[in-house]
Amino acid sequence: MKKYAILVIALMVLIGFTVVSCASSGAHHHKDKMAKSECKCPAKEMGEKCTGNDGKLCPTTEGKESCQECQDKTAKMTEKEEAEDDDTAVTAKQAAQFQKMITAAMTCMEKKDYPNAITALKEIDKQFPNQPEVNYNLVCVYSLTGDKTNAIATLHKAVPYGWADWKHMDQDTDLDNIRNEAEYQKIRTSLGVIFSDTCACNKDEHNEAHKTETPAQAEAPKEPMTPEQMQADYQSQMETALKYLSAKDYDKGVAILNGLDKKYPNNVLINYNLGCAFSLMGNKAEAICSLHKAMQCGWADWKHMDGDTDLDNIRAEGEYKKLRDALEVLNPEGVMAPPCSGNCPEKASQPCPGNCKDKEGPGKK
Repeated sequence: MKKYAILVIALMVLIGFTVVSCASSGAHHHKDKMAKSECKCPAKEMGEKCTGNDGKLCPTTEGKESCQECQDKTAKMTEKEEAEDDDTAVTAKQAAQFQKMITAAMTCMEKKDYPNAITALKEIDKQFPNQPEVNYNLVCVYSLTGDKTNAIATLHKAVPYGWADWKHMDQDTDLDNIRNEAEYQKIRTSLGVIFSDTCACNKDEHNEAHKTETPAQAEAPKEPMTPEQMQADYQSQMETALKYLSAKDYDKGVAILNGLDKKYPNNVLINYNLGCAFSLMGNKAEAICSLHKAMQCGWADWKHMDGDTDLDNIRAEGEYKKLRDALEVLNPEGVMAPPCSGNCPEKASQPCPGNCKDKEGPGKK
């Protein structure tokens, strides 16, 4: 059983929260809105330029607009600030509601009130879908009740959403009823293959030998970028890298991808494209290592891999076959995990454009 809160909660506007528990109740609270922006333009005539009390031009508009224009702009700014406040309030409310619901479900599990635990966890999954730990806890309850079929089916659901902690599974007595099932053992073994602690090579050795960074890629941003700027930066550099790869200028393409990997670590598509590039260059170990990391970060589309001629140079390699077959066991449909639910060895501290911002994200194919 996993007893910690989910850190990534989908941003949804939820209506009519329902808490299913052994004994619980809740209340809703309302917080009045308060405008933050204020128009400081006491000009008397509509056509006059905005000036402050000291006669100087209004710093908000630099004197370029009339009083009415200033007031209109200020009203829009206030609406935006209120909307941002509302988003923050909704997210906080969801986090609190989620925690309340998961605590109630865990209480039922501890009391061995398994029917209500199942009901509670299903309700959480309905309101906050695709949470791996929620589904894992359902696996535990089904196992404890002897429902092996639903336990294994739910484990198949938890894995594509990001569940990968096979070490925890090995110690979890809740799973003892399904541990000897053939399908469980296949899933457990495949998790160990994909989510082993180390990759097939040390990619830094190759990176050190291919330092051909372009000036734009090597130059660090002077100020932190907004998510929109990061997405634009990512998109631009990814397109440039793919153009170099298409032109068979692999060194330049890899150099840009390496730079992106440093800027936006643990990105699924960056590592997948590095795998393709290294394969095309004939560097099999580096290719398999990059693909391995892409899988750890959420890559699941083994069907795409089967048709990707960029990988032909490594297709016959034993390590590649092992990774590819494990991927099919864990994700029979080959469906990519939801944005931001990957199991990267080290989580990026900033948004990872192409994986989190867009569901499908920009990529090679």
